[in-house]
Amino acid sequence: MKKTLPFYVYAYIREKDSDAARAGTPYYIGKGKGRRSLEVHHKGVAVPKNKSCIVILESGLTEIGSLAIERRLIQWWGRKDTKTGILINLTDGGDGVAGAKFSDVTRARMSKAKRGVKKPPRTKEHGERIGNALRGRTTYWGTKPENRLAVSIALKGRKITYEWRKKISQTLTGRVYPNYSCVCCKKEVPVNNLTHHYNSHFGLNKKRSISSCACMICQKKVSTNNLNQHFNKTHNRALTI
Repeated sequence: MKKTLPFYVYAYIREKDSDAARAGTPYYIGKGKGRRSLEVHHKGVAVPKNKSCIVILESGLTEIGSLAIERRLIQWWGRKDTKTGILINLTDGGDGVAGAKFSDVTRARMSKAKRGVKKPPRTKEHGERIGNALRGRTTYWGTKPENRLAVSIALKGRKITYEWRKKISQTLTGRVYPNYSCVCCKKEVPVNNLTHHYNSHFGLNKKRSISSCACMICQKKVSTNNLNQHFNKTHNRALTI
């Protein structure tokens, strides 16, 4: 017997006309599984007493699929707090606080609480669990067609604005990357271009026989794909010199 996927996307429907919209329109979009649509939400989101006003829009979804549909529906109906629509959602959906607005006081309090707090070192068992979970994946989102389709739907039509491009440019301006000598042609190559450079020797779709090099600071042998992470964690340099 085929197992049904547990996640779904639901909506809370208005019973009466309001200043924001007419009766019959949604005032909240969410995703979950089990009894999530019936449970108490955060402050400001009232679960309808009339259960006929709780509508399951899509069911039998993976978690990634439900997140993608949740984001799309919130974008479609718009949010009251951003003056783009009729929903009382405080975020753009997608399992997080993307798009949530915090006051300056809240931001300062959050910053103070996290300042100086360091994550505990990852245990060997933790690293092994992560490795086992990711082993065999060809993409970040996995290899399941429905996962790739959900991500494609969520990202389709997204454009990088001029302000976004300008912010990226300002962040990267002036950054200097350390150079490494290619073991094939002895050419000095910036560390952020090593993988692309080695692919030019062995072909984009072929397995590279050169996969690691020695760190110029500690001489440790590091995978070319992990050099950025090595500089950040070991030398706290964020690839800048």
